[in-house]
Amino acid sequence: MKLGTLLFLLIFITSCISFKEPELKGFNGYEIGKLAGSEVMVTLKPIVYNPNFYAIKVKKSSLILAIERQPFGNVHLDKAIKVKAKKTSEILLPLRIELENGALMKLMSLALKDSINLKLSGEIKGGVYFITKKFPIEVERKISPKMLNPFNRP
Repeated sequence: MKLGTLLFLLIFITSCISFKEPELKGFNGYEIGKLAGSEVMVTLKPIVYNPNFYAIKVKKSSLILAIERQPFGNVHLDKAIKVKAKKTSEILLPLRIELENGALMKLMSLALKDSINLKLSGEIKGGVYFITKKFPIEVERKISPKMLNPFNRP
């Protein structure tokens, strides 16, 4: 009996609690860290607004990176990040990028272009305590290839 009541309460609470997707408001640049083999460490600095009355944790997630509609690698968030409640704030987002074979050669061939199309797609997991939700993400931007050069830091 107690297990059934606990299960009912758990289902009832999780169905009542829903949270809104945080909004990307801007971007304060990035920092390129270690380059090790086919992996690159990057810290992005997005400005995010959390419309909820509680903090949300962005859980470990992976996205697909494409440049000029060609697979370039996978982007991994390896540790959870906290987004403050009812606040717009800059978040330090440490990412690990696993590059596809030949990705650096592809990038070198794109270096002379004025702009390139960069696309991130997949799902980001967010949650409050044990309640999680997947947010689909598909961000496509035209950027200068110079932004991807580790020696040209913003």
